[in-house]
Amino acid sequence: MKSVRINGNAEMADALGFVFRNLRWDPEADLAGVVGDVAAHRLHRGALRLLTGQATAAKAIRDNLIEYLTIERNVLLERASLSQHASDLRALRDSVARLEKHVEGVEHRLKGAPAHS
Repeated sequence: MKSVRINGNAEMADALGFVFRNLRWDPEADLAGVVGDVAAHRLHRGALRLLTGQATAAKAIRDNLIEYLTIERNVLLERASLSQHASDLRALRDSVARLEKHVEGVEHRLKGAPAHS
């Protein structure tokens, strides 16, 4: 574990840490100094709506792209299908391993069996 060494006034450092942890920028208040309270409030709300709308649009685009690639184009697998596919592959691998063991056993018995004439 690393230790931290602080030089100077620990109370001052603690107070600055508190300030920086709780510092929040209020863009509406800064904008109000330029365009007035009412306009700043409306611009701020409009900007928030725009950001929310962009996030909603991005999510809709993502969801539509996933649906297109999984259902319509069948390029990607859905999570449930992928899990089932992985399970099927494990079962196939186990079956192939059992078949190999069986074939090895048959070959071993054939090598030990007397030749027919």
